[in-house]
Amino acid sequence: MLDFESIGKTIHDLRVEHGYSQDSLAELLGVSHQAVSRWELGMTVPTVDNLVELCDLFEVNFEQLLCLNRKACFDERDIFKGHSRMFVLKQIIKGKLNFDVAANFNIFFPQERLMLLRAVKEGKLTVNKFVLYNKLTNEERRLLGGAK
Repeated sequence: MLDFESIGKTIHDLRVEHGYSQDSLAELLGVSHQAVSRWELGMTVPTVDNLVELCDLFEVNFEQLLCLNRKACFDERDIFKGHSRMFVLKQIIKGKLNFDVAANFNIFFPQERLMLLRAVKEGKLTVNKFVLYNKLTNEERRLLGGAK
């Protein structure tokens, strides 16, 4: 899973390091400066063609540009800091991020809560169900099967 925010930060850092403004980089790539801004904010990622051009321009490989060679680091006080929310959720579900979901269930948005509950129900995510159950809405309890 790609971490759009980390990729955006990498693009930003490389752009600044090489002395380009968002406008000048956009002009070189034939995209709008808004597109470059969205990449840097982690809202979107460049197309494959633009990734190839960025790698050539910044003299880096795909792994570096897409942060594939980096181990994700998470701030214990804010697990979402510097990462897209979807990336963090996937890391939790895959067991790559040790995080007490049950105790902190309130920090997740409704759709995120559903993703986590499905993972619990499917056995992909282990949580303290007693602690979790007390934080669920009636609908969420039904989704989980009503079991504690």
